[in-house]
Amino acid sequence: MRDPGTVAPAPIGCSTSMSGRQQNAPGKVPRAPGEFRWFQQILFFGLTLVLACDSLRAQEELTLHSIDEIHELPAEKLHYSAAVELPCVVAIHSQEWPITFIHDGRTGMYVVGVKDPELKPGDQILLKGTVTPGRYIQAESTTRMNNGIHLPEPRVVSYDRLQGRFDDSQYVSITGQIIGVDVDYHHFSIEMVSPEGGRFRGLLSEKLANINELRKLLGNSVRLHGIVGARVDAAGKFNSFQIWLPDLASIIPAENQTSGLPLSLVADLNQIDRVSPGAGYFRIQGKVDYRLSNQLLLIHDATGSMFVECGKFSVPDIDTTQEFRGVLDTTSRPPILRFAESQLTDIVIPDREAAQTLELSKLVEMSLSGEEVTTTGEYLGTFHTDGRPGFLLQDNGVLLPVFLSDQAPQDIASGTRIHVKGAWIQHQSLGGFNIGACALFTRSSNIIVGSQVPWTIITIVLAIGLVAAVSTLWAILLKRQVRIQTNRALEEYASRQKAEVQKQALEQQLLQAQKMESLGVLAGGIAHDFNNLLTIILGNASLIQESGVVAAAERTGLSNILAAATRASDLTRQMLAYAGQGALEFQTLQVNEVIQDFAPLLKASIAKSTSFDLDLNANCPMVLADATQLRQVILNLVLNSSESLNGQMGFVNVQSSSCRLSKNDLERCHVDFSDGPGDFLKLTVTDNGSGIDQHTLERMFDPFFTTKFSGRGLGLSTVLGIVRGHKGCIRITGKTGESSGTTFDVFFPASADAVALPPAHQSNQAAPPPVTTRRRVLIVDDEPSVAALLTRSLKLSGYDCAEAYSGGSALQLLSESTTKFDCVITDLTMPDMKGTELALRIHQRYPSLPIVLCSGYSESGADIGETSAIAAFLQKPFNLKRLSQVLSSVLEPSRATALSLFKDPAAAPESDDPGTGRAAG
Repeated sequence: MRDPGTVAPAPIGCSTSMSGRQQNAPGKVPRAPGEFRWFQQILFFGLTLVLACDSLRAQEELTLHSIDEIHELPAEKLHYSAAVELPCVVAIHSQEWPITFIHDGRTGMYVVGVKDPELKPGDQILLKGTVTPGRYIQAESTTRMNNGIHLPEPRVVSYDRLQGRFDDSQYVSITGQIIGVDVDYHHFSIEMVSPEGGRFRGLLSEKLANINELRKLLGNSVRLHGIVGARVDAAGKFNSFQIWLPDLASIIPAENQTSGLPLSLVADLNQIDRVSPGAGYFRIQGKVDYRLSNQLLLIHDATGSMFVECGKFSVPDIDTTQEFRGVLDTTSRPPILRFAESQLTDIVIPDREAAQTLELSKLVEMSLSGEEVTTTGEYLGTFHTDGRPGFLLQDNGVLLPVFLSDQAPQDIASGTRIHVKGAWIQHQSLGGFNIGACALFTRSSNIIVGSQVPWTIITIVLAIGLVAAVSTLWAILLKRQVRIQTNRALEEYASRQKAEVQKQALEQQLLQAQKMESLGVLAGGIAHDFNNLLTIILGNASLIQESGVVAAAERTGLSNILAAATRASDLTRQMLAYAGQGALEFQTLQVNEVIQDFAPLLKASIAKSTSFDLDLNANCPMVLADATQLRQVILNLVLNSSESLNGQMGFVNVQSSSCRLSKNDLERCHVDFSDGPGDFLKLTVTDNGSGIDQHTLERMFDPFFTTKFSGRGLGLSTVLGIVRGHKGCIRITGKTGESSGTTFDVFFPASADAVALPPAHQSNQAAPPPVTTRRRVLIVDDEPSVAALLTRSLKLSGYDCAEAYSGGSALQLLSESTTKFDCVITDLTMPDMKGTELALRIHQRYPSLPIVLCSGYSESGADIGETSAIAAFLQKPFNLKRLSQVLSSVLEPSRATALSLFKDPAAAPESDDPGTGRAAG
């Protein structure tokens, strides 16, 4: 029964008007006529929207029945967890591993979350689950069923194809040699090397085999049947692949496989020339001659010598005959047998042949690493490095460290001439065991003392003379003789002290020279590799920009890519400058003019609280230098001094003067690249900042070392590289403390009789003429991506292109081609032959064919040698405009234009960034 005091709501869609009786009902407030109408309309549209969304969601719900449908599923639908009902066969499954691999007869896919512990490879199942955003299957249930699907025969593939990721997640068959077996997390890791020289691994559950079964296969060639899986680094970047093996039967020995590992000769292994981390697993026998480190040995057999790196717990004794099994590493020359296991054997190995006898100055210039030699020099005293004793040998200004396998020699006076027989080692041969430029390893028994001062005879003679003098003139000469003996003892003590100081100074010079050489090689190598990568980035970005197909909204992003790559190119030029491999344009300069022209920019670059003053001597000598590099030195030193003030009030002074440096003056310099004493221009930058401590002073020229909160740390390392290129030297004076200040003195050799040289780039100001006829260009580069970039760039400029990926294939293409080539562009560094060697061969066969040489180094750092066969040099990275200029110039009839271009250093993109990363202060 309805309460007479309430009003029943009208149904949706009906009129909401009220009768007079309802409007006048007691206790109720009359409602406006439109109030219910708005409420009903909102409720109606809300219900309609909900029903429409449910309808759309129902339309998007779908069920997939094949792996191809999963691969074709649009990316935007991956977030709706599409259902999967897939009849398939199990290829890989193990409870210890988080993944399962299934196959539907056409292709395969990874599955996670399979719970069935009894599931095994070959089972036919119906898999139900959902597709994840990563485009693999999250299992919900597995039901065994006879669906008629069987795992297909594995696809035979090569290492290069799998490294190119053409067969990810597929069932494949690949051949290789087993070079190592180890136990990883719940599985065996089987290290393999392919016939092409690449490294990969196979993974097998530890429940399916034991370690002894697998180690019996070491050194054998086998075929693996399994699933390809990608290996990525910590940043998620692909670096290799691995093969998941379903069972032990998936490791199939190669046909005609001999039992056991054959014995190899040392001479044969030294001839293997395959640049690969592992060239195979080998067995050799030899006698241990020297121990170069805790694990590195030098052995020999009847055919030659070889380096062997043993495991930590299997290093044999010297003079024992051993059998070694290990992986041959050909990245070092000569090769090293690494990860070797040794076993004592009773075979007889003949002694080494008679050692070569060479002067020390001649020895350091020869490539005799691993051979036994005899040399002579002056003994300078002992040292200890990492617990290993040794001594320094010197001859004609050449200093050589000699390391001993036993105790250091005793009772040999400094300056004694000695003969030493031992193993000659150069640091390029040790592959990670860097001991400096050169060293000799020996034993105490191999040291023969030559002309040593006969102190015993002298003492006896003096004693006899003293007794005779005392017996005849005791009263007169006693006091005089005492004084003479006392002075002699003091002189000998002072001489020993001086020799000790000289020994310590020589050790410090040796360590500093080794450090600078290693850092220079590192910086130059990194810059070269980065230039190769930047070539691809800049080239492709320029092509996209030139094509005009980029949308307006994406042009800013493309411009940012080009700008960032250009700044990275400028950074690599700074690293090449540190390594002494930067391109320099020498001309006769008056440094005062350079500083005065540069002074406004210097003053604007430092803080306003810093007082900046110039004190330039008008009588400064001329110098032969690169003006741009000279400005870089001044700018980096001024910024370094300004930043040492830490925003406080202070001053920075720049002075120039002339001076003459003696040998002692050069020895007091922090770094010295000069040719010896002489007249120099002295450039001094002084500040009253916080000074510099000894630790920072020792590392201030290291690349990427900085004391600032942020910065690249290339400022002072760039200064060092530029001073090295100009054969100058640097002296630093300062100490730590409030307002103690630092003084940088940079010395450049004076050039009083030099002739002013015009800048090299002035011969190339005219723009190259456009290509009027289609020319044919052969591109040679072992990097397919770089070759493809050059092809695309030149085709846009109207050229026809052909590609070759090695020097041998380029020569074959030139000889077999029916169409004439107009030009050859070749990379400098390739695995089979260098670009310079290829250029000489082409020039001998086709003298009129112009050749352009590319390199990530500058022309001076590339060591291109003979240039008569090369028409132009193109430094990486380069853009499309620069490439077209070079190619148009070398195709001109006049050879002079091309040769002038060969000296043009403007191969890299320009940058306004002076590169002032502060290294210290």
